[in-house]
Amino acid sequence: MKKILLALTAAAVLCSCSHKRADYTVTGTVTTMQQGDSIRLMAADDARTPLGAAKVGKKGDFTIQGELQQPTLALLADGNGRPVGMLFLEKGTVRVAEDETGELAFSGTPSNDRFQPLNDSLSAIIVAYNNLDPEADAEREALRSRYDSVIEEAIDANNDNLLGVYLFSNSYAEMEPAEARKQLENFTPEMRRTEMLQHVGKALDAAANTEIGKSYIEIDLPDTAGKELALSSLIGPGKWVLVDFWATWCPPCRAEIPHLKAAYDKYAKKGFVIYGVSLDNDKQAWIDFVQKQGMNWPNVLAIQEDKSSPAADAYGIQSIPTNFLISPEGVIVARNLRGEGIEAELQKVMK
Repeated sequence: MKKILLALTAAAVLCSCSHKRADYTVTGTVTTMQQGDSIRLMAADDARTPLGAAKVGKKGDFTIQGELQQPTLALLADGNGRPVGMLFLEKGTVRVAEDETGELAFSGTPSNDRFQPLNDSLSAIIVAYNNLDPEADAEREALRSRYDSVIEEAIDANNDNLLGVYLFSNSYAEMEPAEARKQLENFTPEMRRTEMLQHVGKALDAAANTEIGKSYIEIDLPDTAGKELALSSLIGPGKWVLVDFWATWCPPCRAEIPHLKAAYDKYAKKGFVIYGVSLDNDKQAWIDFVQKQGMNWPNVLAIQEDKSSPAADAYGIQSIPTNFLISPEGVIVARNLRGEGIEAELQKVMK
């Protein structure tokens, strides 16, 4: 199980629909910092956008005040930019205190007040899970179910605030698309207009467009030689194309390579093609890996210079490996084939 409430990498700026500026205050004590040290407030986005800063007082006390155009998930950090805590920055006064473990706890505004007890509940489940005997399968499954239930209940109870938005944005990819869509519609209109839920909505739309029975979406990206290679150039009579989203840094993706090679070696002469779509950031490392592994099928790179991937967005990719089998007519006939399931599906369709 993952402790999603502490997963900062999945966090993004949460925007409200309002364009009014709202005053905020973040105030409290951090005893691990010395008088005169800088404490910084940053948005929890990739750029770590600065929001404010202050000097720590004699007793570790500080106060940061400012204007906020929209609510956001934020980080407190030391002078070197090292995060020391995460909070919901919204209208009002956020109070900062250290809990019994020395970690920072936040309170004073609706989302922060609800976050802490929920985080404590999930932490308790995780501790119990980690302390189980390795063979206690039934108890382990019960705790997994309890963890998921706590998250689901919290989303239902917070569909009018940023906590619910944050929880849902970190868990919707694990839901069935119809379930996720229904949950999204349960949020208040104001919350549905947030940037995070707008992103979720677009991802769900993309997932719906790549269901079995839908036509493929065009991809045109550079291959290992730097030449643009369109997916459409591989689709046609007698051709079965597996569009495989992967990356060299993804262990489950690497584990699938022997199965992909086996299927390709067996069925390539019968019209089977793999169109590998890499989500790697390091172009040369990707090229070297493909060559070293003998991945002799078409491979393209889907990450742009700004680290975005329109191709992954278009196919609703939330995790990798993810693949789609496309028929000679350009229709998606299977998805997420794994291991020996690749050859089993090819044997069925390529009669």
